[in-house]
Amino acid sequence: MAAEKGHRQVVKLLLRKGADASLLDHDGNNIFHLACRGGHVRTVQLVLSLIVADVNSRGWWSRTLMMLAAWYKHRDVVELLVRGRVDVSLVDDGGNSLLYFACRG
Repeated sequence: MAAEKGHRQVVKLLLRKGADASLLDHDGNNIFHLACRGGHVRTVQLVLSLIVADVNSRGWWSRTLMMLAAWYKHRDVVELLVRGRVDVSLVDDGGNSLLYFACRG
C-alpha cells in the first residue's frame, strides 16, 4: 500500500525492518505493479533499485507494469520503464497490448 500511495520513506523503513518485497497481493500483483499503478516516479525508482521483481513481471490478468502505468496515465513512469528493459510487445490474458492500455488511459 505504501508503494502504491507513493510513500517512499515508508517503503524504505518497512524494507529496513525486514518486509518481504517479493510478496504478491490477492490479484498476483507485486510491489512493482502497485508502485506503477500509483504513478509516483521516485517510488518506482526505489522499487527498481531493489531488483525484487522482473520489470516484465505479470500481475492480475497477466498485466505488466507498463500496462498499469499507461492505463492510469502515468506518463513519467512509462518513460522511466521504457528506458529500462521492458518488453513493450507483451499482451495480457485478454490479448490487449500496451497500445490498448495507452489508448484506454
